[in-house]
Amino acid sequence: MIRWQHVKERNETNYYPSRVENEQCIQLSHSPLGIQCETLLITVKNRRNILNLVNNMSNLQALNVQCLDDNWTDENDLTSSIDDELVEWLRQQLPSTCTIMRDTFHVHDIRLWIR
Repeated sequence: MIRWQHVKERNETNYYPSRVENEQCIQLSHSPLGIQCETLLITVKNRRNILNLVNNMSNLQALNVQCLDDNWTDENDLTSSIDDELVEWLRQQLPSTCTIMRDTFHVHDIRLWIR
């Protein structure tokens, strides 16, 4: 069983999260790695990719994701989730058994816990 996976690529100086496309998300979620993975750190290009990962990775329990179509800016108020369009959208799209919140330290990270 694979408990943790960080999808990343390397440039000359450091690692940074890969930006995963739609087809890559589908391939990952159906791969042996994706089927076994319980915790995933990933950057996706599109919020629908988050839904694909949560709905298709049967053992996934925790997802830390950055989404490139997130409208959040550093000026947004973390105390008001009403203004957090991506988090609210995810809450509407995913089952109530998912806990969804924005990381208060790394504000571009969305954390999901899946039961």
